[in-house]
Amino acid sequence: MPVESIPVEILHLIFQWIHPSKLLKYKRLSSFFNTLLSDTHFARLVLRLHSNSTTSYASSPKHLSHSSSTSTRPTDDYKRLWLLWPDEYQAAYASLPHIASQPDLEWTFLGTLANPTASIPPAIQYFTNIHTLSLSGFHGIIPSEISLLKTTLKSLTMKGNSFHSSIPSCMFQLENLETLILRNCFLKGPVSPNIGKLRKLVHVDLSMNALSGCIPASIGRLSQLRYLDLQSNVFDGEIPVALTSCRALQVMNLGQNKLHGRIPCEFERLQALTYFNAWSNNLSGPIPSTLASLKHLKHLKLAWNQFTGPIPPAFKTLTSLIDLDVSNNLLDDTHPSNTTESVPSFPGLMGTWAAASVNDLKRSHRFGNGLWKSLAVVVGVCVVTVRFW
Repeated sequence: MPVESIPVEILHLIFQWIHPSKLLKYKRLSSFFNTLLSDTHFARLVLRLHSNSTTSYASSPKHLSHSSSTSTRPTDDYKRLWLLWPDEYQAAYASLPHIASQPDLEWTFLGTLANPTASIPPAIQYFTNIHTLSLSGFHGIIPSEISLLKTTLKSLTMKGNSFHSSIPSCMFQLENLETLILRNCFLKGPVSPNIGKLRKLVHVDLSMNALSGCIPASIGRLSQLRYLDLQSNVFDGEIPVALTSCRALQVMNLGQNKLHGRIPCEFERLQALTYFNAWSNNLSGPIPSTLASLKHLKHLKLAWNQFTGPIPPAFKTLTSLIDLDVSNNLLDDTHPSNTTESVPSFPGLMGTWAAASVNDLKRSHRFGNGLWKSLAVVVGVCVVTVRFW
């Protein structure tokens, strides 16, 4: 009696008792078995049966881990297996009631010699109740299907991935996002102005990529934004004045890019700012004295640019300042041994001389090789970098 003559319902009843991790190998027997075991109804049946069992499957792949990876619960094992299953099984698993109701998912892919890479599967779209999604260690592209999570997804974190592509347009359809972290993902190209459509964003981290072009002025539309990190990219152009519309902004990190021009005087509008880093760019002109109006500013890092003029005397009013670095610029000679009148005092630094620099070309004749040294001064529980020669 050929197996093809056996009713499908009976074959499903037989094969449903085989654990899914072993079941799928039978698809290779013939096209008939491939069709039989790929049936969406059967996939849902077998996954419902085994994922609700109390017996853990101990031999799940070691190169996949979940945020609860120390557990041996069946649910955790299935979350590890999910990335290896065909589409119909991924969809069936995500639709299981006890899975679909979970608000948080975190996957880290750890490659092995047998399976060195993995892509984010389009089946991610089936986790329709998810609020927080964290993915690390993947390659390929960010699937467009991720935009189908726009109703519920509030936090998207992707760190340490290898996408080697631009930020896809689907990312800017996630209208309920509050946190967007795409850190160290080998992203390149410009950032679309459509980022300004994500009006609920509070935290944005696009650091450690190869993003280029101008910083989108549309970021200024993000009225709830409190954290912006664009460090270690290749952004050029000027710092958009529109950023000063982000009145809730507390942290702005623009360090290690190719920005040029001046710091907008309008930065005085950012009254909530506590951390501003524009280190290692091509910024020039005077350091705007309007920064002195930022009464909550604690960290100001402007080293390795081309700023000219003196340290603004108005900076002495920055009573919250605990970390100032303006070294390696073209600032006027403000060394205390030559003139103490032009050196502002900083109450937050307990009277220590903050990091200042001068035109190295002028100083090199008078101070030998012009080498800078640094000293970490502990002020309470804070470490203050003071540069001197």
